[in-house]
Order: sequence, then structure tokens, then C-alpha cells
Amino acid sequence: MIKETLHAVSKFVNAKSPVLLSALGVGMLIGACFTTATAVTQAEKLLEARRRLLDDDEELDTIDKIETCWTCFIPTFILVVVGTVCVAVGHKILNAKYIAAGTALELTSRTLERTNQRMVQELGENKAKEIQKAVDTEIAEEQYNRSSDKSLIVTGHGDHLCQDGWTGVKFRSNIEDIKHAINEINFRLNTEMFINLNEFYYELNLPPTGVGKDLGWNVDYGPIEIRHTTAWDEEYNEPKMVISYSVEPKLDYQFCHNL
Repeated sequence: MIKETLHAVSKFVNAKSPVLLSALGVGMLIGACFTTATAVTQAEKLLEARRRLLDDDEELDTIDKIETCWTCFIPTFILVVVGTVCVAVGHKILNAKYIAAGTALELTSRTLERTNQRMVQELGENKAKEIQKAVDTEIAEEQYNRSSDKSLIVTGHGDHLCQDGWTGVKFRSNIEDIKHAINEINFRLNTEMFINLNEFYYELNLPPTGVGKDLGWNVDYGPIEIRHTTAWDEEYNEPKMVISYSVEPKLDYQFCHNL
């Protein structure tokens, strides 16, 4: 029982280490503010006691003052140093996790690309497209089912039922406006060099998402094209258009590199 508890605690600490270290560091820095106030009060008392031992015409110089009260500020110094280190280490661990996640996503993207190429070689282009469309539809529906907000968004740009393959969000629009939005994103991509996923959603009058600011495209990836698949929507009992991207948005989209 004790072993299992220690293992669970160790697992939790390892998973939450960036947050715990950052919280600990911030707490220490806040504590340093309080210890500073206490240290100043103690220092003033020590200096006053030291002045009483001097003759009337003598004064404490800077070195004397430091020698008298430097020990009062040791707790503050320790808290500031350790707190800063905790915040820095927590930030470093978090960055390492983001880099690892980005690497995993990049490898997954390359694997999928090679799988698609292999399907085309083995099954033919038409059959590969059918499989890709079926996968796009399944993934979009899975994302929708995971979402806590299943409201249908009316964009004011058409009445055709659409579904974003990345988030699973369902909305009303039309293929012309969607193509116009992706053309606008490609135009901006050529001038701004990189752009996040939320910018595409803005073009469609869709609300931003939490991951939309962290994922995006780089001009180095090449132009973005839309894949659209027609499927039957059981919830609204009508056909829908599932939207996916020829170039998937990535975590490290701000950095230029050929994939």
C-alpha cells in the first residue's frame, strides 16, 4: 500500500514538475518580499546598537554597515536565488516537453505522409482518396464527440452544414467562402511568413480555440489546400462537408524548416 502510494505521488510529481517548480519559485520570491521587510527592521536595530558604541564624532562607513547587518539578508538572498532557479528549471522542463511533443507530431506527420504515398502506390489514387476521406470523417466526428460544446455555429456565410476536421466543430457555411478563407490565409502566409490556426477560423467567422494559437502553418510548408469530404450527419439528419487540410497545422510553425 505504501509502495503504491509513493509510486502514485512520484508519478504525479513527475507529471506536474514544471507547474510545481514554478509555483514553488513564485512562492519563494513572494516570501522574499516579507523577509526583506523583516531584515530591514533587524538591520536598523543592529546599526543603531553599533552607533551607540561609537564616539560622538564618529560615523559608520559603508563597509562597517555591511559588516554589521549583512547576515540579516541571508534568508532573503537564499529565497531569491532558489526561487529564481525553480522558476527557470520549471520553464526549461516545460520547454523540453513542448519540443518533445513537437518532435512526436512531426514524426507522426511524416509517417502519415509516407503511409498515404504507399496507399497510392499499392491501391491506386482513387482508392487512397476514398480511404483518406473516410479517415477524415471519422476523426472529425471523434473530435466532436470529445468536445463539451456541441453547439452549431452560424457564420452568416451560407447554410451548408460543415465540420472542421481538426476540432470537430460544426458550422454553417459554403465551399466558396471556405476556399476564399484559405486563399486569404495563403496570401497572408506569403507576407507574414507564419500564421496560426485561429486566423483561419477568424476568416470563417468561427470562434478561436485553445489550441488554435499554438498550432499553425509556416510559409516553408508550401501552400495550404482544403480537402472536403461529403458525409451524412446523423445528428442533424442532413449531408455535411468535412473540412481537412493538405498541410496539417503544427506546433513549431513559427520556425522555418523544410519538412
